[in-house]
Amino acid sequence: MHVIKASNASDFLGLVPALLGFTPTRSIVAIPFEGNRTLGAARFDLNPAHGPSEIASTVVGIICRVEAADGLAVVVYTDDDSDTCRGLAPALLARADECGLTIKDALYVAHNGWGGLLTDEGPRPLAEINASLAEGHPIAGDQRVDGTANVAAVQLAVRRFHIGVHAETTDNDAFLRFAQ
Repeated sequence: MHVIKASNASDFLGLVPALLGFTPTRSIVAIPFEGNRTLGAARFDLNPAHGPSEIASTVVGIICRVEAADGLAVVVYTDDDSDTCRGLAPALLARADECGLTIKDALYVAHNGWGGLLTDEGPRPLAEINASLAEGHPIAGDQRVDGTANVAAVQLAVRRFHIGVHAETTDNDAFLRFAQ
């Protein structure tokens, strides 16, 4: 087991692909926490047909079922600009509060930059995302290869995320920890 500390949001965003085993696109990644340690990750398709309340209910509902989870971090990966995902933050906060989860962070990665969903700040440059902490950890690449889903990468992510079951750990698993 590897423990990697993310001291800020750009470090955390650089580590999410290593935690999943692939770089997500058009997705919401929900990362349950017990204290400051991750318990895995779940990726949800970002479907524009569903509103913020429905998306938040689904995401938080799944994380509520993770044994020992007391917190949640969410990252929205979108091909659109940063403004398109801002409406999700209030719904996530409300659902997490109903479930007794603390929101550790809510971030986005858009074509025009990255930033926090819980702030009014404009997007920051994508080049600021610090992937150097993930060097040496397996990342299978994009979740899509030649226009089709990268099944091996998705299966890897599913194996690392067990709802209501103790997570399997191997020497290849990478756990993220928020620095205090």
